[in-house]
Amino acid sequence: MKKANTSGEYNCNGFAIVKIFNEEQCRVLEDFAKNWVYSLLEPWVAGIDREEIPLEKYHLWLKRLNVDHSNTFCAKNRFRCPSTEIENTIINDKTKYFFNQIGISKFEKWDDGLGSLGFRFIRPGAGDGYTLSRKYWGPAKKVVSCWIPIIGYTSEETLQLVPGSHLKEYPKYIPKNTKFTAEEYRFKGDQSKLNFYSLSLNRGEVVFFHPKVLLTEEMR
Repeated sequence: MKKANTSGEYNCNGFAIVKIFNEEQCRVLEDFAKNWVYSLLEPWVAGIDREEIPLEKYHLWLKRLNVDHSNTFCAKNRFRCPSTEIENTIINDKTKYFFNQIGISKFEKWDDGLGSLGFRFIRPGAGDGYTLSRKYWGPAKKVVSCWIPIIGYTSEETLQLVPGSHLKEYPKYIPKNTKFTAEEYRFKGDQSKLNFYSLSLNRGEVVFFHPKVLLTEEMR
């Protein structure tokens, strides 16, 4: 499947990859995101040069520093209301133009009580990523999501989605034991019959995806 970058492909596939940010905007968002994460890690990384503990290699040094990952990256720490600068950087003219192209002329930010901006910080092989689901099965039933990579742009580091799945119905269940939101449904069916698409992005690109599209953070 070709990389999606138009409103037509959003309507067809349930997601679109769109160039939204220039280099300066990328730098602003990258600095903001990394400072946010490092501030949560402050008890363990204080006094250490960031070049010695890059976030891209977090999974390699967290045990050495005895980081309490679960409590540090709990939901209340991973969401916040952004400053006006960050909000205007994300919701810029290109963002508004894309929304208008998919038929959304008026919109408001989604906030489930923790903040309208959140991040995911996933360790490889640690079960940190959401299993196959769709936003529609949780509280964000009508929310168009915007996913912005900060570190990790390749198909082995990003989301996996199922093109066209927003137009279909699927069996679902609520897991009995989960470290994620307990009341959110997960896909119940034969995943081998699904056509997964692994995203690969360039700097400045984001992914807009429909609330009904199937997606997962667990790489297959």
